[in-house]
Amino acid sequence: MLGQEEVRLITLVGPGGSGKTRLALHVAKELVDTFAQGVWLVSLAAARDSDRMLLGIMQILNIKPAPALSAIQSLITHLQDKHLLLLLDNFEQVSDAAPVIGELLAAAPGLKVLVTSRMVLHLYGENEFKVQPLDVPDSSDGPLKTQPASLKFVPESTDYRWRLNWLLLASSCYHQRCSWHGSQRRGSPY
Repeated sequence: MLGQEEVRLITLVGPGGSGKTRLALHVAKELVDTFAQGVWLVSLAAARDSDRMLLGIMQILNIKPAPALSAIQSLITHLQDKHLLLLLDNFEQVSDAAPVIGELLAAAPGLKVLVTSRMVLHLYGENEFKVQPLDVPDSSDGPLKTQPASLKFVPESTDYRWRLNWLLLASSCYHQRCSWHGSQRRGSPY
């Protein structure tokens, strides 16, 4: 959907643990080459208001606040001529900031936003995608490692070094704000 020009805001909505973040990361990875300025992940798990959200986005994008401008104006000035995807994870932490996202989208025509949240943003043009939790496997359905709910946690590879790297990356992305630009991974601590 994000490949369609008119689609600029998608919210992946579902309960905690349903796989919203994992799905969003997969989508972001698939789309990274379609955005000239890349795909940027902003974890909002620690943010509690729109100001912290804006500062988090600015930090990820390496935008220095302009003394004469508010955070939103600094961000708009930077984004207005960019073509990038912002992945905002755990938006339910800053649900009052939804109008700010609308303002950014209105001012920056090349901006697209992919949101994970437990609730919709209720913004014009928002495309809601419900992410349902996977069923809890029944032991009579076969080995646990082959069940869809457990595959969320088990990488396909049997190479244990790959699994360890995967877990370290997942942990790093959970505890840091990570961003992808091409094949390069960058992150910065809170």
